[in-house]
Amino acid sequence: MKKFFILSILLILTSGCSFAPPAPTKPNISSIYRASSLKNQLQPLPAKLKPSVQESLTPEAENLFQKLYTLNPSLAIEVGRLPEFQEKFGEKQLLALARFIDLIAKGIPEEKTNLEELLKVGLPAFRRYCTTLQALFWLLEKDKYKWKTTLNPLNLSLKELLDQAWDFSEQDRWEDFNMVTERLNSPELVNYYERRRFIYSTGHGRNVNVFKRNTGSCTPTTVFTVYCLQKGGYKASKINVQKLNVQQPSHRYGHVVSLFEVNGSKYILDNGRPDKFLRRGIIPLEEYEMYHDRLYAEKGDIAKQKDPVFLLQDNHGLVLIYLIEEKSRITNIETICKDLGVSLFERNARKAIKKLVEFGFISNSVLYKKEGFNGFIYKINESLCERFKKERYNRPQNAVAKW
Repeated sequence: MKKFFILSILLILTSGCSFAPPAPTKPNISSIYRASSLKNQLQPLPAKLKPSVQESLTPEAENLFQKLYTLNPSLAIEVGRLPEFQEKFGEKQLLALARFIDLIAKGIPEEKTNLEELLKVGLPAFRRYCTTLQALFWLLEKDKYKWKTTLNPLNLSLKELLDQAWDFSEQDRWEDFNMVTERLNSPELVNYYERRRFIYSTGHGRNVNVFKRNTGSCTPTTVFTVYCLQKGGYKASKINVQKLNVQQPSHRYGHVVSLFEVNGSKYILDNGRPDKFLRRGIIPLEEYEMYHDRLYAEKGDIAKQKDPVFLLQDNHGLVLIYLIEEKSRITNIETICKDLGVSLFERNARKAIKKLVEFGFISNSVLYKKEGFNGFIYKINESLCERFKKERYNRPQNAVAKW
């Protein structure tokens, strides 16, 4: 039955269609409730709730949990919710727990404050466990991680922690859909995962299985994003961002993104764009509007309607950013599309080159041929290009952007 359910979800993601939102998860019952010596100190569980494993902890495990509970009761309960401590756990987990207790006992105020911030990632009322805490334990259980001589893991930022702990080559941790979507229980974590894993591809369209292939366009990426956020207890939905071409007001085209709410504020999570330049990650809804040509058309700002910086379509802007980054100033259409990871983009790229010349972003291109390579040489208008970057693409590409 479980396999059938997971297969059904994967088929839905593959289709790119809407589907019923998943029920938000609930926190795991902490294995600390299996510590007989702590039963009188713990708040009783509701009658219907019981630990997944009924047998008591081993003396060694109970002794370690008792030490951690003495140092920080709420932290000990949170550690007991980790999947690694839900059932029987071995020497590797006990070693990580002992190391963690040592860090907590010796931790300075700055380290404890940083840990508190890491523990806030996700919604405690819904997440099965604290993913950042799991990442810390993954580091501490490694023999090769010299936790005593390198940077104390309690000092790591969220991005640094995930960079070190999340090894996507460890397939047993990253191949199960249900396991991964439970782990991605906050916008920051979903954002990091998608920016590290997903490659934009228009060729597969809506029929890509984005989780298994790690490639897809805006629709399957957004469906995956919304699924993870709803599962983590967030109010999230897929919305179609309609954009208006200022030069051709009758021509409208869409782009799908995720809309979610945190503490009454609305945000966009947009990773369904070509990889290198246009992925925008987490952006407040009101700021996201700044990227749309329609904003200036609807406001009736005639000056900006005539300004090439705001006239340029997003797809053409993608090509411009690529040309700015290409230091040799020699390329061709095929190379642009290949390097951007965007298939079926050749027609747009050719139109973009014409518009970039027309608007004065680049000079008239000169044909270039050498050793079977057919392309063109170009020059860029430095001042205009810098203003374009500042006005239209000025947000940092932070893989764990925080609102």
